[in-house]
Amino acid sequence: MATIDLSVLFIGLQVMAALNVLNDYMELIDKKTKDKDEEKAEDRRDFLKVIILRHNEMIRNVCLFNEAIEKVSFVEFSTGILLLIFGFAFTRQKNDNIPAYILCFTVLMKIFMLCFFSEIIKTKIERLSETLYQTYWYELSLKDQKTFLLILAMSQREHNLRAAGMYDVNLNAFVQIVKLACSYCAILYIFLNE
Repeated sequence: MATIDLSVLFIGLQVMAALNVLNDYMELIDKKTKDKDEEKAEDRRDFLKVIILRHNEMIRNVCLFNEAIEKVSFVEFSTGILLLIFGFAFTRQKNDNIPAYILCFTVLMKIFMLCFFSEIIKTKIERLSETLYQTYWYELSLKDQKTFLLILAMSQREHNLRAAGMYDVNLNAFVQIVKLACSYCAILYIFLNE
């Protein structure tokens, strides 16, 4: 499990770095639009082409990363829920059960890290769209504006990481998992004490 978590971490860090680089490229658009020189117009078009290529590459990398972790995150969520249910049940049976507390803490941290990591990637993707929208794209030539609006339309799509292709992996999912584990633990505790 540690190997899988580390590989997800390193691939995710690479995706986040690519998102940061793309965001920096998009912030440079403002500097490029201030030049009204005709020679610079061709440079702007080339620069917009580079942004389109990098944006497509980023979308492809996020989709590949999502495919890579969707099964892993689903397995982590499902086993995490089961381990939390039994860990909470054991802590309810005996208050001094230290291994159960350690189990609950490690499972919570493992799920939290995956959800937090996914939340960071989602925030960086949303920041790309905001950065694009806040540029002075309306000062570009008509041809460059059309290209820019194409980039803006592509950046509006949501690219959330999902578990099993169905459930969003984010901090809300972490809260829902903890709630679910606590609810089932209470039901299990009631059945065991009757």
